[in-house]
Amino acid sequence: MVAYFLWRYGPETFVIEEELGSKNNDDNDSQQQAPVFNIYSKVTVYPSLNSSLSINIPAFNRNAIQTSGLSKIITRDVQRSAWSGTIAEASPSPDSREKSTTIFPLRGNVYPDGLYYVVARLGNPAREYFLDMDTGSDLTWLQCDAPCSNCAKGPHPLYIPRKGNLVDCSHATCTSVQAGTKFACDNGVGQCDYEVMYADGGYSLGVLVEDQMTMILSNRSWGHTKAVIGCAYNQQGSLAKSPTSTDGVLGLSSSIVSLPSQLAQQGIIKNIFAHCISGDVGGGGYLFLGDKLLPSHGITWAPLVGKPAAKNYMVTVQDVYYGDYSIQTGSRGFGTVIFDSGSSYTYLTPSLYAKLTFAIQNSLAGNGFQRDMTDKTLPFCWKYDITNSKLKDAVQNLKPLVFEFKSSGWFSKASKMHLSPEGYLIVNSKGNVCLGLLDGKVLDSDGLNIIGDISMRGNLVIYDNENSRIGWMKMDCRKLPTAAVPSPST
Repeated sequence: MVAYFLWRYGPETFVIEEELGSKNNDDNDSQQQAPVFNIYSKVTVYPSLNSSLSINIPAFNRNAIQTSGLSKIITRDVQRSAWSGTIAEASPSPDSREKSTTIFPLRGNVYPDGLYYVVARLGNPAREYFLDMDTGSDLTWLQCDAPCSNCAKGPHPLYIPRKGNLVDCSHATCTSVQAGTKFACDNGVGQCDYEVMYADGGYSLGVLVEDQMTMILSNRSWGHTKAVIGCAYNQQGSLAKSPTSTDGVLGLSSSIVSLPSQLAQQGIIKNIFAHCISGDVGGGGYLFLGDKLLPSHGITWAPLVGKPAAKNYMVTVQDVYYGDYSIQTGSRGFGTVIFDSGSSYTYLTPSLYAKLTFAIQNSLAGNGFQRDMTDKTLPFCWKYDITNSKLKDAVQNLKPLVFEFKSSGWFSKASKMHLSPEGYLIVNSKGNVCLGLLDGKVLDSDGLNIIGDISMRGNLVIYDNENSRIGWMKMDCRKLPTAAVPSPST
């Protein structure tokens, strides 16, 4: 999925209140701190119009395109591979304020939930909503009662916007969101309608609203700011299937309308963020926005390509190894890799996928693994008498998968990302070991690989939009950084 999160630019809008659990603020705490969120595991019918919002919905029909996904998680990954519009970027305004960092404890898992999500607090008074953490999305949106013509049953009641929260279509952010879509302002006035479309034919219609976002800061104080988000009142295709684990999406792309970019525009953080997904059976981990929690050493960096036009996080693949064996894919090469937290599994180009699966099957042959053709969880599953905790012992004959990424210059050393077998295997509900690598042909994207959540587990992955680079290092993602604080109960 590609989506967008918009921020209202203007004078100082970020307000810090008193420290949690204390009635006094020390002078030393007056410096801006970072908000802290919790992250947890993830037919066209038009509504009768609500006069208080005056939402006008265009009358056009869609023919849903059905895709035969191997599982609901794969279908979800495929949805996230395309968006219908383009974003017109604006130049960032200079800001000399001191930057800080936000922290979000994560919940979720690759299997069976297939997502990781945050707790966002929106409105006044603030209410909790679960938002799917997605580095491939721009706009942050959640299902809303405007009224809602077609919404999935989510974990919380629908977000209810107020008429005064509507973003006027004359605003610059509306122009950006509507670029390349069927929507346009009517004489430069009125609400800002938008549409988000997905590769499987599903889509979401909504309007932009501006509302208060409440955050916990790293100094244990409250912070409030205004944010422009999508109020999604009509979900179609797989987006409308109930129940759903989340209320919407948290956009973390490099677009100026993503959450990190907007916090950076406000001078709250540098435009850098990182996530650390735990490899434990229970999942979890953390996400932080800003650079203050970055390790001082040990990070491997690779340059992002396609910037600034590309809003995803893409690097060029120079070579791929299975152990010490270089996998040759012919004259076309390996293409590019996108790091996407919105994809549960890792997708490889067809030629790379075929050669790698062949090598892995040879490694498992005669070592107690038996292919289970009746298991439809994923294309390759094997029977083996193990428990989740013994996966590491069971796959001793498997080799690490190594991606070698192109460097930024002639004299720079190529960057390598090492994936242990735990970085491409899962144990499903049958107790079978399944390969979490999938054929990228289902994404209909030639020459494109995607590194999904399964292969980012046990790594701190850093997205540096200040320097157009991405980094990673091995990390125990079960342990929050020292600045992390739990979110308050609501």
